[in-house]
Amino acid sequence: MATTLYSKYDLSDLLKLSVSTIDNKMNSGELKFYKIGKSVRFDDTMINEFLQKQTGKMYKRKHFAHKHRNTDVSGLANAFSMVKDGQENEKS
Repeated sequence: MATTLYSKYDLSDLLKLSVSTIDNKMNSGELKFYKIGKSVRFDDTMINEFLQKQTGKMYKRKHFAHKHRNTDVSGLANAFSMVKDGQENEKS
C-alpha cells in the first residue's frame, strides 16, 4: 500500500493556498481528510476530488447579455457621444 499522505502544510504548498484556507475548506466539508491523533492528512484521491469540485466553479460564466437583453442602453450611447477626449462637449 504505497499511498502518499500530505499534511496541511504540504497541501498548501502544492495548491498554493494558505493553511487557513485549507482549514476553512476542511471545516465546511469541501475537503475530506484523515484525522490521525491531532494531525490531519490528505491522500491523492481526496485532493483530486476537491480539485474537480473547484474547477466546476471556475468555468461557470454569467451571461450579461441574456440577463440584460431588455435593458435600454441608448442613454449610454448618448452619454459617450457627449464626452470626447475626457471633456464634455457642449450641445449646439
